[in-house]
Amino acid sequence: EGLMSDAKTVVLLGLPSAIFGIPMRGKHAPLEIVCLDDLEHTVQLLLHTIGRPLPDLRRGQP
Repeated sequence: EGLMSDAKTVVLLGLPSAIFGIPMRGKHAPLEIVCLDDLEHTVQLLLHTIGRPLPDLRRGQP
């Protein structure tokens, strides 16, 4: 809860999805603050994730 993401809608349609979030302070405020290490680690995680072949995600498959 608390995440506004289209991924929730996509899941309802039966499509595999994931949500990535970066810890921050002051969300929706004039100034949002993030730790640059958190941002860099999120980028590395995304690159690691999308750089691999996807598993077979059809329904009924392990």
